[in-house]
Amino acid sequence: MPPEIQRLMRQVAGDENIISFSGGLPSARTFPREQLAQVAGEVLRDGPDELLQYGWPEGQPELRERIARRLARRGLEVSADDVLITNGAQDAIGFVIDALKAREVQTDALTYSTALDLFRHRRCESRTSYAPLRYAMPAMHNPLGRSLNDAERAECLKNEWIIEDDAYADLVFDGVAPPSLAVEANDRVFHIGTLSKTVAPGLRVGWLVAPPAFREKLRVLKNDQDLHSNGLSQAIASKLLVDDDGFEVRLGQLRSFYATCADRLVSELARIPEVKFEAPRGAFSIWVETPFAVEDETALRSAVRDFKVSWDAGRLFRTEPKHDDRLAFRLNYSALPAARFEEGVSRLKRVLDALGAK
Repeated sequence: MPPEIQRLMRQVAGDENIISFSGGLPSARTFPREQLAQVAGEVLRDGPDELLQYGWPEGQPELRERIARRLARRGLEVSADDVLITNGAQDAIGFVIDALKAREVQTDALTYSTALDLFRHRRCESRTSYAPLRYAMPAMHNPLGRSLNDAERAECLKNEWIIEDDAYADLVFDGVAPPSLAVEANDRVFHIGTLSKTVAPGLRVGWLVAPPAFREKLRVLKNDQDLHSNGLSQAIASKLLVDDDGFEVRLGQLRSFYATCADRLVSELARIPEVKFEAPRGAFSIWVETPFAVEDETALRSAVRDFKVSWDAGRLFRTEPKHDDRLAFRLNYSALPAARFEEGVSRLKRVLDALGAK
């Protein structure tokens, strides 16, 4: 992330007077605090000593079994032995890059910003043209908020290896996530999931289902990096997933909550004729494009300083940013209370009006 944008984001996070559409965070109102408190107490009080000890790098068997069972709902025929527990999805993406020793990765023109950061830090060049490795979000795209169509899915499968980031698959608003790409090519697809969007990111529980030929290599990489993921978090997550039907009820509630937030923000954005956007079909955000030729840092600095509103800068999501890109940004409806959308969009409109007057 460019230093100036990072500075502004940190400023925004510490100022309640700024209406922030930035961050891509789940709503804290959706965290199952009472259930987490109860489960954590049960784990600490009644669980075996091993839960607080060092563990195996692949993760706890019960959690891996329950994740495998849930993946079967997406058409994936996997067992607990196929699942590697990671510290969120980001951890898993890094392991794949390291396992493949990848130096190039093909992504969409717009893609997950923190994945682009990771690729850059791993000295793995991101590009929109063909590379042996493809990074994709077929079930629900971030920041575009839609599923890939059949032609786009087929295009992904042309690459030699595919990282399938499934972080938002459970938050497709109509509840119908497409099958995993691994159903068609389990020998080439690294399937990644997480509980960060549907339970709480602070648990840092994610998983990776790799092609069989890579599973032992990834287990060794995990052992070398951090021995294993947090044992207490794993045990809590495992208990949360005991009741599949109960967890599905929770997912339905989350989809309804975020869909309502999305509809509310879409309605507010309709007041700004200069912007272009598509109503999201899932996830946490809306991608917005404007006709203004202005640098992200300049626009965001003015928005934060002069109008007390913020967004996620568009260049963060561009695989190949150009100097003549029109201003675009990601607006997140997930964490900001919906009651602040009207005023937030009014401030956003004033920012754009000021840009249009120059």
